[in-house]
Amino acid sequence: MNLRESMAMPLLLSVAALIATGCPRSELGPTPGMEHDMTPSQDSGPDGTDPGVDVHGAGDGEDGAGAETGRGEGVGLDVAPGELLPDPASCIQVNPAMINFGGKLVGAVSTVPLEISCCGDVPLLVYGIGMAEGSSPDFNVELYMMDHGPTAEDPVVVAPGESVLVDVRFVPDVENPVGEDGELVLDEGVLRIDSNAVGAPTDVPVQAAGVCNCCPTAVIKVAEGEEVIPQTMLHLFGDESFASNGTIQKWEWDVDQPVGSMSLFAPSYTFPSPTFEANVAGVYTFYLTVYDQTNTPSCFPATYEVVVIPDETIHIELLWHTPGDPDETNTGPDAGSDLDLHFLHPWAAGPDLDGDGTPDGWFDIPFDCFWFNAHPNWGSYDPSTTDDPGLDRDDTDGAGPENINLDIPENVIYRIGVNYWNDHGFGPAFATVRVYIYAQLVFEAADVELHDSDMWSVCTVEWPAGKVQLTTDKAGEYKIVPDYHNPYFFQ
Repeated sequence: MNLRESMAMPLLLSVAALIATGCPRSELGPTPGMEHDMTPSQDSGPDGTDPGVDVHGAGDGEDGAGAETGRGEGVGLDVAPGELLPDPASCIQVNPAMINFGGKLVGAVSTVPLEISCCGDVPLLVYGIGMAEGSSPDFNVELYMMDHGPTAEDPVVVAPGESVLVDVRFVPDVENPVGEDGELVLDEGVLRIDSNAVGAPTDVPVQAAGVCNCCPTAVIKVAEGEEVIPQTMLHLFGDESFASNGTIQKWEWDVDQPVGSMSLFAPSYTFPSPTFEANVAGVYTFYLTVYDQTNTPSCFPATYEVVVIPDETIHIELLWHTPGDPDETNTGPDAGSDLDLHFLHPWAAGPDLDGDGTPDGWFDIPFDCFWFNAHPNWGSYDPSTTDDPGLDRDDTDGAGPENINLDIPENVIYRIGVNYWNDHGFGPAFATVRVYIYAQLVFEAADVELHDSDMWSVCTVEWPAGKVQLTTDKAGEYKIVPDYHNPYFFQ
């Protein structure tokens, strides 16, 4: 069977319009191939939250750069004539965004301070703080550092730029059991803060374990925070991990990264504070296990999640896998296969090598954006206007990704293509192309087999509709022209 003929067609989502107002992490993108209703549920509150959430008031009740809510753009309010506008919302920032106590001796009292800050221009009104229903009873919140316990009638007021502290306490009463997978079954909970911030209530996950023998605690910090754009170099820090009786002697990092991403820790996964290049859009979950001077590992690894979200109107990714390349992560001349991403303006000209009766346009200068013409000028001559595409990453030695971005599209139909420039002796590659519109994944064609010098016409992008349409040949298959060489292109 011909693999190209048996390859499934890509998943598609057509969008008429998407508004770039920033995406919550839970709404990174729709599932390709499905229509999505982006209006809030009728069962939701005016801010999209569940009105049935029970927020605890004042009670007896590692880390990251902090979690923020309340910075989204307003979506408008229905106010009848004569009605007063609602009070303006505030912005809340909590640090740490997640609390990890690690393993603590049964009966011992452990506390972690939580900072609650007002990050907006409107004072933050805190109405209640406590552990949410379903949290382990071994957790509680101490409010003695506040001037009083917050209530809806008498909230704690945090001025803009100011902060307050509370202590989160963990007192394990028994040793936590070990699950069937050999890992500790953790005590888990959610500290919930009710306030006048956009997106309230604000939840802070809490986890810990009761143990009979001391084990070190792993702590992760990421300088760039929890949401970044593609091609961000992340600076990971594990040097605040600690051992109750001694020092940390060894660090081991691991990561779950989006399909197609092959980034590595630098200089190595055993370095206390490595760097990591997040090139592919999606969710990266980092894990850290540490060992003390007796080679005792942390009771469970610390975790930290980073979401990579494109910030351009149109974001295109090319990734590929080459089975004949034994190490797709190595770098250097001829170290891997070389595929190239192309983004075509409708004014592109050139020969008709695919025989469809119109100029192909591939390798046209200046109307094909690719490695030789990475930053063409298609729009205004004003350099401050972001109306031109840019190839922001060119990979010549295997796997990718290659990224092209465009912030202010013209009202035209663009074309996207992939050229297998040089296999460097590694044989066929399987290419994947993803298209994001306003940070939403709307098109994906995955694992399309390409051979040396193939030219694949992938899809079109119609603007301003935001419609992405697969390009096919007369037989309805992927449109791939073998041995493609534009005679007018000279490098």
